[in-house]
Amino acid sequence: MKRMRWPALTLAVLLGAWALPGWTQAQNLDQGNVAQGFQLLDQARRSLDGPKLLQAEQIFSRCLKSEPNNPRCLYGRARANLFLYSFYSEVKKDPAKAQSCFEEAQAAANRAASLLPSNGQVHALLGRLYQVEAALHPFSSLVSTVTGESAVVSEYRRALELDPDNLEAEIGLGSYYLFAPKVAGGNRERAIKHFRRAVKLDPQDPEALTWLAVAYRESGDWEGARQSLDRALALDPSYRFARNENLRLREAENRRGGSSG
Repeated sequence: MKRMRWPALTLAVLLGAWALPGWTQAQNLDQGNVAQGFQLLDQARRSLDGPKLLQAEQIFSRCLKSEPNNPRCLYGRARANLFLYSFYSEVKKDPAKAQSCFEEAQAAANRAASLLPSNGQVHALLGRLYQVEAALHPFSSLVSTVTGESAVVSEYRRALELDPDNLEAEIGLGSYYLFAPKVAGGNRERAIKHFRRAVKLDPQDPEALTWLAVAYRESGDWEGARQSLDRALALDPSYRFARNENLRLREAENRRGGSSG
């Protein structure tokens, strides 16, 4: 059986529209503070700025103390903890803290989904959480996928049914198909189609471009990988995912240059 290659994904994801349609705004809720929380996430999500992520998480937690069932704040808290999971995993190398943040993200996202079962952004977030879980527990995830459709794919597809232009769902499906084994539906060509669709939806999004570069590199299209990655870095030179991929691509390019020489 082909070895599982689902990575511990870089989770600096595009959040899309912050004020999700259909969300009820509490009359006594300080909307300025909540908006600030989303702004902080937008500023910190690619660089994994720990202090800003923690500040955002605190804003959403305070919101939920006064309005425990406010879906916008539940969604924000889930997002903040998802990024904090990545921060503690990749930057601080603190697996216990990372696991705690991941569990907090799951709990908040599930509560948001129970309140807004027909919201595409919420289903895209659930898809990303299932995707992280699959990376953490690849064997059990493979077994469940072989016996039925992956929860990752189900949530992303549901997100696209509700919101056909959902950028995060397109990126998520692409990353799933890129790294899943064939027995679980892995398909590079399908992955590239999703990434191209994501770039078409938002040509200024560096995450979509970086994932497209990864897919091109995995497929042996070195020129396509370099062009996509250069565009991503031009948009956001500080983006951790793009910078890390640039190092990998340079190493691969150097090996190719050495072997051809």
